[in-house]
Amino acid sequence: NGRSQILQKGNARASKGAVCVVLDDSGSMYSGSPHTRAEWSRALSLAIISGALAERRPVHLVLFSDSVVGSVSARRPDDMLRVLDVLALNSGGGTVLATALDEVLEAIPQFPQPSGTDVLVISDGLTDDVTQEVKAIHRMGLDNQVNLLMIGSHADYTNLYDQVWTVPDALLAKPLSADTMELVSQV
Repeated sequence: NGRSQILQKGNARASKGAVCVVLDDSGSMYSGSPHTRAEWSRALSLAIISGALAERRPVHLVLFSDSVVGSVSARRPDDMLRVLDVLALNSGGGTVLATALDEVLEAIPQFPQPSGTDVLVISDGLTDDVTQEVKAIHRMGLDNQVNLLMIGSHADYTNLYDQVWTVPDALLAKPLSADTMELVSQV
């Protein structure tokens, strides 16, 4: 049909545990025109978090660059104002994913059901090696997954993730609209 698609690697599963969204706010996320990776990643984060809360899944959002910029836990749809406060922050620093995943490792035991937690890293993929942190998240709970939603097509260490989705560079050039956001349902 000629529409750009979000590409997926890996198999979906039926878990309905907590959702941890780990959002890259490094300088490389602000490159691109007319719509930056940061704009896309925030819009996708908002849609994913809203959907998780509607399904009554606890959520933990971590915004990071070379350190954790902000974080928040949410359990009800009326917690969205606090989520928006974190999404409004920006730093544009470097990319140190390990510090964000360390915070996720602290958050998972706080969930009513730590098993089946879905960790979703949203990034352009230019990160540090987080092999140890990903293994630790897997060890924390039965059926925990660490997934990557790659904004653009430049990634390191994609083999670490249970599932990888890619928003192609061609789609990033399109305006954020209801039509393009419809693709979020694939994630």
